[in-house]
Amino acid sequence: MRAWPLPIRNAFSGLKAERFKRRRASLNRLSFFPVPQLSPESAAALKEIFQISGFTSASKGDSPDEGPRLATLNRLFVHAEVVTVDEAAGVFTQPELDELIRSGLLHRDGNLVQSLLQAQCFQGLIFFSDFRFHEHAEDFVLPVGPSGTRMAAMTIRRPVRSALDLGCGCGLQSLHTAQHCTRVTAVDINPRAVAMTRLNADLNGVSNLEVLEGSYLQPVKGRRFDLILANLPYVLSPEKKLVYRNSSEDFYLHQLIREIPTYLTDGGYAQLLSHWVHGRDEPFWEPLERTLEELEMDAWLIHAGSLEPEMYVDWWLSQDRLLKKDKHNHARAKKVWLQWLLEQKIERIAQGDIILRRRPSGQNWVCSATVRGGPLESPVGEQLVRLFEARDFLAGLQDYEAFLETVLIPREMVIQRGDNGRDLQAVITQGYKFQVNLSPLTAEVILGLDGSTRLRDAIQRTGRGVDDDPGFLLEIQALVGQGMLVPATAR
Repeated sequence: MRAWPLPIRNAFSGLKAERFKRRRASLNRLSFFPVPQLSPESAAALKEIFQISGFTSASKGDSPDEGPRLATLNRLFVHAEVVTVDEAAGVFTQPELDELIRSGLLHRDGNLVQSLLQAQCFQGLIFFSDFRFHEHAEDFVLPVGPSGTRMAAMTIRRPVRSALDLGCGCGLQSLHTAQHCTRVTAVDINPRAVAMTRLNADLNGVSNLEVLEGSYLQPVKGRRFDLILANLPYVLSPEKKLVYRNSSEDFYLHQLIREIPTYLTDGGYAQLLSHWVHGRDEPFWEPLERTLEELEMDAWLIHAGSLEPEMYVDWWLSQDRLLKKDKHNHARAKKVWLQWLLEQKIERIAQGDIILRRRPSGQNWVCSATVRGGPLESPVGEQLVRLFEARDFLAGLQDYEAFLETVLIPREMVIQRGDNGRDLQAVITQGYKFQVNLSPLTAEVILGLDGSTRLRDAIQRTGRGVDDDPGFLLEIQALVGQGMLVPATAR
């Protein structure tokens, strides 16, 4: 059995798993718990155990109908509980158990066994990461969570030759992107994250992946990719210890955007999930639009909302499990954080998705929209492609006469009353829930778009002329730009 440093051996003494958890939670670094390396045979056997037990199909790992094998796996890898050797033997053969202990994934102390890593299943793949009670360790590797699943939902899933995952963490984006990409490169500044991504690639049998240690784009200098994904640390905070989450300024975001064109193939996409600063009276998109000037990239900026400093700090402090139990340190941390934001002259902080496409020919454009926050209820990759195609279509029209000759058809949209019960709105039913306010004339025209009728004819059927209400054509144009009306040939 591997020799453990004295503090860790002491932490395992007795039968109280909670004591062990509290001791581990106080560690500044997790070097006491090196990421295990599994042989191909052990990785394949472990994945099969997870599959056979139902772990990969269970929703939250705590179903009341779970069998004994699944219950033991959940206790070990979800709840960080101690199980007996006999209970572990109900899941693993003795050689399998010995190998997992030897690798460092499991630790045995007498008759007790405990996992050193958390396991989660997401869309059929299994991901190891660190348990949440380690979150204050400098080299903590984040489990699958809201930002990771949002990034996965917004990723454009069309087949490509090469992709780059910046800030790979436990490998969530890398492994899923490997399913539609010839070769994926994953990068992280945290050596523990690099090792964790390699472990998860081995566990899931993903071989078309290289994992590199380094900061931002430095490890791939001189290379180009068809798709770049970046779910990098974006929480604006004076606390730099939490490298998986915090950033001291949004300068790095703007610098990354400036550098990305050099690393993208023509027509390639870069997708970023981030926070950025804007003035109290400044549109959310303006700072990013300034950065994007003359970069030969088109952009869609999906804004999920902006917060003023106090609300921003309150939200992120509410996510800290230790500070929630310590009112004194909570108040102190809030004071320090707010003072830092004041010194940085930060007035509002936006959050959202940034989607870029390299296009070195023609006039580049930036589009933006605000959507209601919350998790994405369905994948939006294809919707994003349609948004870029829609903007290309509008940019290619010579004039309004050409627009009037277009045959349009509604796509995944409904017309409904607004919050006041009177105004009309067009709302997308799938993906990003864009909304466009409508005049009664626009709504009537939309009802006449059946996939074979020109826009000009649909207007004439209402008994109104284009000149009667010129503003409604702008509403139609907005509906096309946000993918609610599409050319019939693009269905």
